[in-house]
Amino acid sequence: MTAGRPRRIAVVGGGISGLAAAHRLIELSPSAQSPLEVSLFETSDRLGGVFG
Repeated sequence: MTAGRPRRIAVVGGGISGLAAAHRLIELSPSAQSPLEVSLFETSDRLGGVFG
């Protein structure tokens, strides 16, 4: 991977697990060797799955 080029990560699903995964990836981003670009994909117009 080229230095400075962000790693692109897709999180599929905006339920509680997908949201937690995306949040954790963003938390870890500053300490990563290369920047992270996190995208969250959800088919519904609401996030949170059955909790939302």
